Amino acid sequence: MVLLDVSEWDSMKVAEKIRLSICQITIKLPEAVLQKTISLGISEFPADIGTL
Repeated sequence: MVLLDVSEWDSMKVAEKIRLSICQITIKLPEAVLQKTISLGISEFPADIGTL
């Protein structure tokens, strides 16, 4: 996911919101209920570098 013009702090808030949303999903099977977690990382691209 690429977030444009977003601060590092706001990026972390977006990642945490996604993490919490994933954690709340359960998959019900006949023999069990599956729960999951997700790990996300954030990387910052310097504004003065130009284009990719």
